[in-house]
Amino acid sequence: MWMQALPRPCFPTDDMIRTRQQSLIYRAAKRLPGHLPWQSAPALYRLTHPETKASVKQLIKVFGEHFPDASPQMVHQWAQQHIDLQAWELMDTMMLAQVGNPRRVALEVAGIEPLRRAVGTGQGIILIFNHVDRILGGGLAIARAGVPFHSLTMEIDDNAGLSSSEKAYLTHKVSTFQRLSGGMALRRNASMKRIYAGLATGEVWSILADAWHPSAKGKRAHNFLGRSLHLATGIERIATATGARMFQVTPFTRAPGLLEVQVRMLDTDPETAVNQAIQNLAADISERPWAWWNWGLIDVMSEQRKNSPLKDRKKCHI
Repeated sequence: MWMQALPRPCFPTDDMIRTRQQSLIYRAAKRLPGHLPWQSAPALYRLTHPETKASVKQLIKVFGEHFPDASPQMVHQWAQQHIDLQAWELMDTMMLAQVGNPRRVALEVAGIEPLRRAVGTGQGIILIFNHVDRILGGGLAIARAGVPFHSLTMEIDDNAGLSSSEKAYLTHKVSTFQRLSGGMALRRNASMKRIYAGLATGEVWSILADAWHPSAKGKRAHNFLGRSLHLATGIERIATATGARMFQVTPFTRAPGLLEVQVRMLDTDPETAVNQAIQNLAADISERPWAWWNWGLIDVMSEQRKNSPLKDRKKCHI
């Protein structure tokens, strides 16, 4: 699955349903035909999530700091697109079984054949995802293309930072995705022996490369948009120990009802492969800053490089 066990990020808006009123409204929207649930999602989201205005202001500030050459109009557009993304991801969650139905949300996958061939060899596979675009749809595209997989996911029941309604929502999200992806969901606080054993016998596992792990014992710095992004080295350690190959999966929203998914085969050397994945992420985010979910965490995940044009800013109170 795709969620980190995070304290509150800088931005108050996210892809959650927290109230009974929100739940009733979105259940009603599910009854709309065709692409209409997703086409109406941005307006519906702004109506049901009043904190959106504050989130837009913060996004405008962050985008302006990280992309000083962008025009004010472009920065404002990116902020609004990020809110649209949250709305589409929420609707994807509410109608997950319909993602992949061309009359609802069509999925188009490029680069799947090398992944299929690798799976056919019996070698373990790690699918590297990032917090980019409609992550659920990207995962479902792989499963619906004939490659079921297991997932490393967040802690829910024992997460003191989540309310009872949030736990219920996330539990439904994880369990539904688990059923549709054809694999199991292993909590991040569980023993990793299951992943090692599975990869050693040819299983496919998905792991987020840009997840924030504050307590991770091993971290490595990656150049990222003028900063050094400090990420846990768990993926490369697992790949080294199991001999697993790595592929990167990136979704691109082309329309509310159309998601393109790109599968990239990465280097056979685990450290080089992770480097490639983060470089690809940086390149993708440079072209569409609105599509990255982790802007609210970038300060705690990175430290500014000396030659960075970015100005110092206060860390988020997370």
